[in-house]
Amino acid sequence: MKIERFQYFVEVARLGNLTAAARKCYISQTAMSQQMDALEEELGIRLLERTRTGTSLTAAGRLLLPKAEALLACYQDILYTFTNHSNDEKELTVFYTGPLEQQLLLQAVPAFHRLHEDVDVKIRQRPMADMAASLENGSCDIALAVPGEVVLKGYRHIAILQKPICAAVSECSPLAQQESLTIEALKDFHCILLRDEACTHVSTDIRQWLLSFGWTDDRILYADTIENQLLMVNLNQGITFVPAGRYPDGIRIVPFISPDSYAHKTEAVLKELSPPRRDLIRLLQQEARRL
Repeated sequence: MKIERFQYFVEVARLGNLTAAARKCYISQTAMSQQMDALEEELGIRLLERTRTGTSLTAAGRLLLPKAEALLACYQDILYTFTNHSNDEKELTVFYTGPLEQQLLLQAVPAFHRLHEDVDVKIRQRPMADMAASLENGSCDIALAVPGEVVLKGYRHIAILQKPICAAVSECSPLAQQESLTIEALKDFHCILLRDEACTHVSTDIRQWLLSFGWTDDRILYADTIENQLLMVNLNQGITFVPAGRYPDGIRIVPFISPDSYAHKTEAVLKELSPPRRDLIRLLQQEARRL
C-alpha cells in the first residue's frame, strides 16, 4: 500500500474534485482516478461517490479521512526526524504580504513560542511576486500568500484563511456612511489595485472581475505595495477591495454585495512540514477562525 495514495485521497476529499486534486498533486486526472480505484481495491470498500459535478465521500471515506490525515502527519514526522533535517530546528522565516496575515502572525507567534521556546521566528513582509524564488533559494521557510500566487512543484499548500471581500473606503468619503455597497454604487469611484510587479495574478483577476460588471480601465489606479494602496484609500484617492478585518484609522470597511461573490483566501506554502512548522500553521488557522 503506497503512502502517496492516502495523500491523493486527502486532496480529493478536501477539493471535492478529481481534476482539481490531480492538478494540485501534479499528476493527470486519469492517474488520479486510477490511484483512487487502487486504494478502494486495496481496502475493499468504496470511498468516493463520483458524479458529473464532483466527488464526495462515502461513509467509509468520511471514516478514513481523519485517519489518513493522521497517517500523513506521522509519515512527515518520521521523514523529518530521520532525513537530513535535524529535530532541533532553531529558526523559521515567514514571509507575508497583507495586513490581515500580519494580524494572524502577531497573535500566533507568541503562542508558538510557548510551545517552541528555542525556535526563533523571523517575520518579513514581501511582495507575493518574490515568494516563490525565496522559498526555492531557502531564504523563506513559509510563505503566506493568495492561492495561485506561489506555484512550485512539490510544495505543500495549506489553507489558512477565507474571508468575504469588503470595500475599503476613506472615512472622508460619502461611501463611508453606507451600511453596504454594490458594484453600481462604486463605479463612479477609482479602484486602487496592486501593480502586476507586486503579485502574479491577483490584480489581474480582480481587474477582470470588475470589468465583467462594466467597470472601465480609466477608473482603475495602481499602487506598488499594499501599504501604499491603503494610504491612497485613506487619502480618499479611491476605494479598494480587502478581506474583512481590522485596518488603519481613517479607513472604513463596508460589506460588499455582489451577484458574483469574491472571497479572499490565504494559504501557507512550504516544502516540508516539520513539527514546529505544523504547530505554527495550526496556530495561524486557529487565529484565522477568531478574526
